[in-house]
Amino acid sequence: MLLEERVAAMLDGVKGCPDIDATLGFLASELGVSRVSLHAVDACADYFRVVGGGGEGILASGTRLPLKVSTQVCLPARGSIFRCAQFEDGCFDMPIDRVVWDMGFRSGCSVPLFMGSRPVGALCITSREVEISCDPLIDALNEVSSPFTLVLHTASMETVPRLVICHDDPLMSEGLARVLEHSLAVDVKTCSALEEAVACAESNLGATVTVICDTSFAGLGLDDLLGVLRAGGPIGAVVVFASKDSPASRMLALRGGALAYIPRGDGPGAVVTAVRNLMSGRASGFAPAGEELGGPAGSVAQLTRRESEVLVLLEHGLRFKQIAHELGISESTAKGYARNLFSKLDAHSRGEAVFEARRQGLLDLPAVALPVGVGPPR
Repeated sequence: MLLEERVAAMLDGVKGCPDIDATLGFLASELGVSRVSLHAVDACADYFRVVGGGGEGILASGTRLPLKVSTQVCLPARGSIFRCAQFEDGCFDMPIDRVVWDMGFRSGCSVPLFMGSRPVGALCITSREVEISCDPLIDALNEVSSPFTLVLHTASMETVPRLVICHDDPLMSEGLARVLEHSLAVDVKTCSALEEAVACAESNLGATVTVICDTSFAGLGLDDLLGVLRAGGPIGAVVVFASKDSPASRMLALRGGALAYIPRGDGPGAVVTAVRNLMSGRASGFAPAGEELGGPAGSVAQLTRRESEVLVLLEHGLRFKQIAHELGISESTAKGYARNLFSKLDAHSRGEAVFEARRQGLLDLPAVALPVGVGPPR
């Protein structure tokens, strides 16, 4: 039996309710690739929606995003074939592309699905192999394109979006959940512990949108947190609702692949608007890079963990001899770390360094534990 006939038989196995994920999983196994996914596209509205996926997870079914965030879907939405035997900077650098790369995928291809002359979908292969032979895989995708196009034609484009809210304070996350449920037709799950959030990512349902209430959660900075969650499974588009707006927090949101950033002062209504925009295929919340970071791109200091520890202890008024004792290093080494962070902050004294670090929001970031006996800053 031809591959197209086997796929068509699987999709027709349960009348009116094809098991799309199982069929895509079968196809991934047959082709020897990590993942095969099906996406509905609307080039006029400039968005795409994940219809299903088989093999390893990336985006959950139902996730709806702007076309401009994924090269692998954007090109088929224009009627073109995407092929990349090895993902490289310059040709694979959209926001979702970076997420795919961070999850360990290194190559892929995709074909458009046409209704008449209009592209209505994309059938995509993503692989962890550094090099794949794209042409035979593209031939296989084209061979099975008809039954999957029929699925897109008959399947409803409307699903109930699922939101996951992560916040250390359960009362605050529940309050935001009620606002979102009242304003939007969504199903909301709240998480106040890392284990709960990871369990959501690992569930088969995944999330259409994940709202992170702050630039940290469960003791992890935003970029590390998103890496942990994405390792568990699809988490959808990310909205950051930051309690303290700063260049550093915006930098973390951008680096983590967030598609919307809302300062807490803008209120829950701004989160509702951002989520609504994302579900309609529009990203929001970020200005051009230079403006977003409060100045020229790259203006947020990149401190090492040890430099961050020295900075915190300087803020708490410790002298270099005390800093050396607390960190178990020599006084000259402590001064060396201080010189490095002064240079990165363009400061000439501890007062200037602390002031600039506060301005950038660096002192608001987590993961710098205070040594025993060090109290609040004086």
